Amino acid sequence: MASPILNPSRTGSLIPSLFFITWCCLHAQERPVLLPEEMKKLLPKEIEGFTTQSRPVTRLIKIGTLSYSLAEQSFSKSKRKIKILLFDYNNALIMYSQATNKWKDMPTIENDSVISRFIELNDCIGRESFNKINNTSQILLGISDRFYLTLAGERIDLETLHGIVRLFDLSQFPRTAIDNPKSR
Repeated sequence: MASPILNPSRTGSLIPSLFFITWCCLHAQERPVLLPEEMKKLLPKEIEGFTTQSRPVTRLIKIGTLSYSLAEQSFSKSKRKIKILLFDYNNALIMYSQATNKWKDMPTIENDSVISRFIELNDCIGRESFNKINNTSQILLGISDRFYLTLAGERIDLETLHGIVRLFDLSQFPRTAIDNPKSR
């Protein structure tokens, strides 16, 4: 009797995924991530009418052979808050792929209390959501098959968050070292 774990009829669909994971791990060192100081340069320096809460926080995180960079910045105006998180997953494309892979397939929801839908911008895919009950919004973007951007707002509508997305000069974001069609 064949082991259910090694049963070819069950694992056949896993082989391409396992190959991709193995390939990413073997070639991870060939795709450096931006250094924290470089990540800061990609963040907007100001948002009109809002005050920065602190200097941007940046870090380089290593997990085994994978590494990624993170930049974080918060802004506020009275009780309105915006938090920006930007990740460079160039050395951890499997993490990028897992984060963005299902966005297009997720259902659109638009009712009296929630909006959640797929969005596509120039060289970006994402999801946007707005919770009308607690007045929170969020835009998640995969940029250039490499960067993952989260904009979260408290007492902020989606139109305002879209205005903040336009503050990012996406042409300054480096492209990934390989084309990653799995993320689309």
